Amino acid sequence: MGAWGFVKSRIDNVMQTLKNHQQKLYYIGRRAAASPATGVYDRHLANQKNILRLAIEADVKEIRETWAGVSLVTYKLPIE
Repeated sequence: MGAWGFVKSRIDNVMQTLKNHQQKLYYIGRRAAASPATGVYDRHLANQKNILRLAIEADVKEIRETWAGVSLVTYKLPIE
């Protein structure tokens, strides 16, 4: 989740200072991993497509269900 853990509390503080009435910020991005990239271009494109779909089209319930981030666990590598 990269910088999210670092900036979330700071964004929350700014929103509180500005008296923003939004209840909660949600993380939409890649799931935390030891590697900064998926290593497979097709998987990367599928993850990016899903991240954009969540950010633009998804409702809050679906975003909450992917709170840990987007990952295509069922994807098979070409060598598997």
